[in-house]
Amino acid sequence: MIRTIRSSLFYIGFTIWTLVWAFFSLTVTLLPLTARVWTSRLWARTGVSWLHWSCGLRYRVCGLANIPATPCVIVANHQSALETLLLWCIFPRLSYVLKKELLRIPVIGWGLHLSWPIGIDRDAGRQALVEVIEEGKVRLAAGFNVVIFPEGTRHPCGKVGPFSSTAAGLAIRAQVPRVRQLISQLIDIANSDFKTLHYNSVSC
Repeated sequence: MIRTIRSSLFYIGFTIWTLVWAFFSLTVTLLPLTARVWTSRLWARTGVSWLHWSCGLRYRVCGLANIPATPCVIVANHQSALETLLLWCIFPRLSYVLKKELLRIPVIGWGLHLSWPIGIDRDAGRQALVEVIEEGKVRLAAGFNVVIFPEGTRHPCGKVGPFSSTAAGLAIRAQVPRVRQLISQLIDIANSDFKTLHYNSVSC
């Protein structure tokens, strides 16, 4: 019962914060990219802080020494929406590869545009791969880390879906390192109170 209450408290508070942030984001759309990205990071870091306060969630980062100082391609497993928040607590500049449909969501989509994401049509096949590589090279050259979830969709903890070759293709074309991120013990807020993020470098 307590976990359910705390989870509900988080979702209510985070929803309110996201709506406030999304409307606030409209006022910074014409500002320089650095300012827009800062607002995205503020949203995520505030969300993680609220999650800690409301649900007691803690997280540990392992392998920070394996993260290069230069922009890289981050290859991450995808279990929930939480990792999209946690990554902002580690990397100052991120560009997510995501479904174009997310950018069309009223209010939320407005805010997503701030972080300079790469929106793709997952049904476009090879054309989507070409878009990720071309736009990803631009983001990397501008100093952004590009985040790719190679499974393409969420999978429950302990299960792994088939990987696409998009991340490897982008890293090779852009001549940047790949960093593999493993998020373990990430179930749902009501059933787990400790998350671990592991980083391992992968050379091209």
